[in-house]
Amino acid sequence: MEQQMGNQTPVIPTVQAPPTIKKWYQHKGIVSAIVLAVIAVAVVFLYFRQASVQNNKILNSTNQTSPVSLTQCKNDSTDKQGDCFQKYGEAAKDINVCKTIGVYPNDVSCAIGVAVALNDIKVCDQVSGFTSYEAPRYGVDACRMGFAAAKQNCELMPFSQAGQPTYRPERDMCFESVGQNTLDDSYCRQISSTSTMDSCFELIGLKKNDATLCDKMTLQREFKAECYMGIAKATKNSSICDKITFNPTYLASCYQSLNLTPPPSAVTTPTAPPTNSTSTTVQQNGSVDFTLDSLEATAKANQLIQFKGKIVNNTSQLVYLNGLGANLSYSELTEDSAPFFQLPAQLKPGESASGVIFTVSTSQIALPGDYTGSVQLQGGKDINASDILGDQTFYIHVTK
Repeated sequence: MEQQMGNQTPVIPTVQAPPTIKKWYQHKGIVSAIVLAVIAVAVVFLYFRQASVQNNKILNSTNQTSPVSLTQCKNDSTDKQGDCFQKYGEAAKDINVCKTIGVYPNDVSCAIGVAVALNDIKVCDQVSGFTSYEAPRYGVDACRMGFAAAKQNCELMPFSQAGQPTYRPERDMCFESVGQNTLDDSYCRQISSTSTMDSCFELIGLKKNDATLCDKMTLQREFKAECYMGIAKATKNSSICDKITFNPTYLASCYQSLNLTPPPSAVTTPTAPPTNSTSTTVQQNGSVDFTLDSLEATAKANQLIQFKGKIVNNTSQLVYLNGLGANLSYSELTEDSAPFFQLPAQLKPGESASGVIFTVSTSQIALPGDYTGSVQLQGGKDINASDILGDQTFYIHVTK
């Protein structure tokens, strides 16, 4: 019996674990799986967070939904490239990134972004070392102007890189830009050029549908009329049309744009303005001769040009000289009609007036090339007349 038991394998009795311990062991595999999953999620999160940090270098620092990679900026439309490259610079915060762009004015727009991000206008001084041809000549002041406009502080624009006072155009352009962006017409009143000031009032007035801003325009009455017309049409308010007391033709057009019958004082059939003159032969209306001493001028960037001329009243009646309308569609050039208002306000039969008629300022960013503009002498039989008395086309050749 003992021998048989010795040959048998001893049986070790099993011990049943307590219910709580047994339950923990049953769920141990699930707990381990959850822990591993949490660790995996954390690793993935950290990986993509690091990738996101890297991607943010090419994202707009103020608008994360707008990609601003170099490729996307280059493929953007021309009118949007400036903003895109500026945002790229703001995100990069490194002027060396802008240097590699090599194309003006995109490299300067990028530099403006870096200066804004670092809140340091001195960053713009480094633009003089850029590789694009135009940047060393024009980029520093262009960058400073962009920085000043972005900071809404045009007082930062009194001096150029060399420490010399700049001409007013850059400063005026800064005030106009800030005024449009903030819709604050107080910036317009700080503009030295009367024509640029008028443009500032008009643009803000149209955006705000505020006809009182059109009231503040002093020159270029056709633009003042267009300001009233635009607001009258947007607000469907014919009473704004009645402010066009200086031009019956525009008054009629304003009413017609609202599908209303013009008042009796309005002229319903406008007369076509005279064709621009391309020579010293002047357009005449009522035998008033308007000539410029020279129709051509040569200038460099950052220079003031004076256009002198003469006005002769060959009629038998008193003629009022009420305004000078200018058309110069270049942001790099600024026309100022203020000298015209230093001339006599009216001419008796046979009288004449001569002197500086208007000036044109070329900005620091004006590129070499040919620019064309025109001026119209406005006036007539009374102080409210806006007939075209004469028309001249002028040419400006900007050199290096």
